[in-house]
Amino acid sequence: MKNVPLLFATLGFTIVLIVGVVWFFSKNNSEQTIADRAVVESSKRHHKGSESPVVTIVEYSDFQCPACKASQPLVEQIMQKYGDKVQLVFRNYPLVSIHRNALLAAQVAEAASQQDKFWQIHDLLFRDQTKWESMDESKFMDLVGQYADELQIDKNVLLGTIQSSDVKDQVTLDISDGNKLKLEGTPTYFVNGVKTAAPQLSNTVESFVTQK
Repeated sequence: MKNVPLLFATLGFTIVLIVGVVWFFSKNNSEQTIADRAVVESSKRHHKGSESPVVTIVEYSDFQCPACKASQPLVEQIMQKYGDKVQLVFRNYPLVSIHRNALLAAQVAEAASQQDKFWQIHDLLFRDQTKWESMDESKFMDLVGQYADELQIDKNVLLGTIQSSDVKDQVTLDISDGNKLKLEGTPTYFVNGVKTAAPQLSNTVESFVTQK
C-alpha cells in the first residue's frame, strides 16, 4: 500500500501528458498555412472554370507524378460540383530529381498551350504517364507527334517550340514560385491561398463556397 500514492501520481502525470499531446497535435492540425496569393497566383495562364470565381484552386503539379495523376478525378469532381463558383489554375512543378521526363513533359504542355490545346494535352500526358515516363527523348517526341495528330494541331510548330526560350521561361517561372512557397512535393493545392492536401481539398473548397 505504500506505493499507492506513487501509483496515483504516475497515473495523473500520464493522463496530463496524453491530454497535452492530443491538444498539441489537434492544435497543429487545425492550423492552416496561408500563402502569399500574389506568389501562388502570379500566373494564371492555364485556367478553367469560372472567370469570376468564389474559390480559386491552384494546383502545382508534375505530369510524371503518380499522385498527381491519381488526384485528377477528384479535381474534376470538384469542378463539376461547384460549377461557376470555382476556377482551377494549373502550374508546373516538375520534380526533376526523381522524374526524368517531368521537365520535358511540362515543356510539351506549354508548347501545346501556344496552340490553345493545353488542357487537351494535359489529359493525354496524365492518361499515358506510364507509357512515356521511362522513354528516351526521341521516343517521347515521337509520342508527342502522335498527340499533335490526335489533337489536330500543327506538329512541326509544336515540336519546334518545346525547347524555345519562351516555353522554358514559363516553366521556370512556375518552378521559381513553387520554390518560394517551399513546396515539399506534388500535387500541392492552394485554395484561396490556403495550402491544402489532396484528401482535404473537397472540404476546404466547400468551406469557402458556403461562406458566401
